[in-house]
Amino acid sequence: MLDILLCGAGDTAEVRDEFVRVVSEFGGTPLHYLSGDILYVNTATATWAENSRASVQSSELCVFVIVRALGSITWTTEFREVVTSGKPFVMLCLDSTYHRYLELSQAVRSDGEGAAGPGDQQLLETLATVERDHQVTIVPFPANGFGEVLRRQLANTFTLALQLLETQNRRRFLRTLFHAPESLPAHHLEWATELALDETEEKGPRKQAIVALALRRSATEDVALALLGSPEQGVQRLAFARLADLYIERPPRRDFLEAVVEIANTSDDVGVARRLLPTLFDMDLATALAALTELNLTDSGLRRRLIDQLELHEGRIGDLGLVPAALRLAERARVGTDEQDWKKRLTRFIERHADDGT
Repeated sequence: MLDILLCGAGDTAEVRDEFVRVVSEFGGTPLHYLSGDILYVNTATATWAENSRASVQSSELCVFVIVRALGSITWTTEFREVVTSGKPFVMLCLDSTYHRYLELSQAVRSDGEGAAGPGDQQLLETLATVERDHQVTIVPFPANGFGEVLRRQLANTFTLALQLLETQNRRRFLRTLFHAPESLPAHHLEWATELALDETEEKGPRKQAIVALALRRSATEDVALALLGSPEQGVQRLAFARLADLYIERPPRRDFLEAVVEIANTSDDVGVARRLLPTLFDMDLATALAALTELNLTDSGLRRRLIDQLELHEGRIGDLGLVPAALRLAERARVGTDEQDWKKRLTRFIERHADDGT
């Protein structure tokens, strides 16, 4: 059964009957403290706050209603429990009360003075916290229209729940197709893009989606940059490793590569820049050498990989007339290098092309 809890001060009794009627019509069980149906435990150490938290946890959906008064347990216990637990909720406020809050907010912004009385001050502080700190949408309702507004909000909530279920179902289906990404039709690639970009999703499915997008070379520039900047380390590393297939414009635009280098510089993961180096050299030598002028080279492992790439592409660097750019990069990498072998290799590279670097 769908248990829906009414949360608010004592004056929610004014909307109780409408709440019961609408929730019942939706096939749910309406719960509120006046009904005697909510969960509570009476013991020598029991508290109203504990019972309120238990009531929130035992419900599938919470409906916060502000008529005029603001119950302390509603905001100090029930609302905090909802926010921290992830429990879905809606918030309704009598339109005259909400308009009063807007007037108070405007007055404070205009003259900097606080609300006139303690009731106004509580209203201002409570709703400002709800909207500003938690970015909750407060839905006003007219004095004689609570039931209809509640009905619409419940319908919206159920619609969102069904959309999330649909997304979950199609992602499960999509994962069964990742073994053959070359066969994915266009709309499945769109699903894969949504999955890859979803920071709330587990990294395993996201990495599968990234591999599919790379193999099909179907990611856009914006998608590539978003994946490169992902806070999930595994996703970010894979995006840098597969950059050449996630970003397919050739030659690559310098401003794009500069944005990529900036992301690598701001990352705490040294593995990101280490994966970036060979990818950039393979994409386009000239653009890579130009973009790498801004790459942070303090990591010793990165400097070793740089001389690896310079030696690997040494012939083409000379053929394309890129020796000056390569020498500037090598000089930057040589500064502060403690590893004698790497410094010697860098020095030999510089010496071999000293006459060509002007």
